[in-house]
Amino acid sequence: MGAPISTLREHTTTNRIIPQLKTRSTVALGTTSVRFMTYNVQFGFNWRETLAVIRDYQPEILCLQEVVPERFYESDATCVDQMRDDLGMGPGDLNFLWGKGRRRVGNLTLASWGTVTPESVLRCWPTQPYGMVSRVALDDSELVVSNLHLTPMLGWPPLMFLPSELLRRRELNHFNQWAAGKPQFDHIVAGDLNTFDGAPAFSAIKASWQNARDLADQKMPATRPTYGLRFAIDHILTRWNVRIHNYNVIIGGGSDHRAVTATLEFAHG
Repeated sequence: MGAPISTLREHTTTNRIIPQLKTRSTVALGTTSVRFMTYNVQFGFNWRETLAVIRDYQPEILCLQEVVPERFYESDATCVDQMRDDLGMGPGDLNFLWGKGRRRVGNLTLASWGTVTPESVLRCWPTQPYGMVSRVALDDSELVVSNLHLTPMLGWPPLMFLPSELLRRRELNHFNQWAAGKPQFDHIVAGDLNTFDGAPAFSAIKASWQNARDLADQKMPATRPTYGLRFAIDHILTRWNVRIHNYNVIIGGGSDHRAVTATLEFAHG
């Protein structure tokens, strides 16, 4: 558990930055290895069960999607502080990207050590924002973490899959163009992409990024086994210079999605 938060500063009207913690030592000379998790928490409907999954894994970088603060805690103003303490994590970046009724729904990126600095909100007009980008500094290394939640199914599958998929493909093409114009930092892309390997939208990103699921040493379960469909739509992808170990899909929890985890190793500097 981190130290209590005494002050917070705003990044934008929809962003809250959590103060930074002290760094930790690296696990190997010249490299840093972190436990990474991405998890769509389904608006916090079963937050306590979801929280147990996250605590059990103890991620060092955590990307959450479908964060609805008022479902987790009594006050929107203090929810990130409380989530950070409940999860035993430190710095973070929260963006509200879209709405569900009167509720704001967002993505949250947290780290248990280092610093987290907001960089961009990703939007491909006319659809709502589909993701956020944060810089995570770990000791002498800097990561770019893109936490994505692409357009969901716009109706009952399979009838609305293709119209929805065309929007997701457009979003991923937009993301690739944005990423291509940035310096080649160690870059992690994670989240609920709502598309799977072999589908049109996923092909837009797979050629340029390393898919952690491809490196698993055994067949892995689906990440969202609902509607009778068993596909992996929650992903961790990286640039090719990041080494990926221990990819896993965690069965159980309080969401209609499953948490996806991996150990990521990258060089300093």
